[in-house]
Amino acid sequence: MDKICIDNIKIFAFHGVFDSEKRDGQNFYINITAWLDLKKAGTSDSLKNTVNYAELTELVQDTFVETAYDTIEAAAEVVVEAILNNYPLIKKTCVKVSKPEAPIDADFENVLENYKSTIESILQDKINIERNRLDNFNLKIQSLSPITRLERYKDLVKYNNEQLNKNILYKITFVKNKLNKYIDMLKSRDILDKLSKGLSYNTNVKGKKITTVKNIKVGDEIMSRMKDGSFLSVVKKIYKKS
Repeated sequence: MDKICIDNIKIFAFHGVFDSEKRDGQNFYINITAWLDLKKAGTSDSLKNTVNYAELTELVQDTFVETAYDTIEAAAEVVVEAILNNYPLIKKTCVKVSKPEAPIDADFENVLENYKSTIESILQDKINIERNRLDNFNLKIQSLSPITRLERYKDLVKYNNEQLNKNILYKITFVKNKLNKYIDMLKSRDILDKLSKGLSYNTNVKGKKITTVKNIKVGDEIMSRMKDGSFLSVVKKIYKKS
């Protein structure tokens, strides 16, 4: 099977057991290896038949910093799950997390964690965890009264609903962030199109776009961008349409 490798993604995060690690953070380096069939991509030259490296890297970065874990093993596992859950084309992946700044009182080069998995093994692990949890739950309530047993089942239903809502919220947040970044990209393209047509693009010194004189006053500094450069000017007088 073919594979895609992305090496040494540098990410600043707050994983670690010690309070100083949770407070100050440190640099981590992640290597990604993803196994998939690239034959269609090679013959079609189409991105839909492969994995977008930039989007995959962005997913890894977002997932790795979302939660601060005590161990890099846990951090690596959630990255693996995110990759396999978001890319159906990827059949197996390996995530190697390096922690070269680990607080160890000795001369050392690196601390590494390799986590390899497939979508089938992840699903099976989740099934086993849920099965064990339900088995333990059923054993505990066998000796309870019918009323207490009913209350425990209500708690179980509530817990499952909460977990479902968390997963839905995560998906919504992830898609929302993707859409916002896509909108920002479209806005930047719109600016380039305007400049290429010989039109200017005006912003204040903070970079906020100016589309009406209502948003400026005498003394404001205006940055005007054109096709071949930009210049800064100061507003001395404002002429409004009558």
